[in-house]
Amino acid sequence: MDKKPVTPDTEDDESVDGCDVPIEHATADEDLPAAEGGVA
Repeated sequence: MDKKPVTPDTEDDESVDGCDVPIEHATADEDLPAAEGGVA
């Protein structure tokens, strides 16, 4: 049985990050909720 390694399609990765989406409703840092939890 000859198995070839799976190689990801890097072209698809370029379109999933959303970097080209314009920001319509920016939230100021002061308006973000405080983080919960911590380092264990």
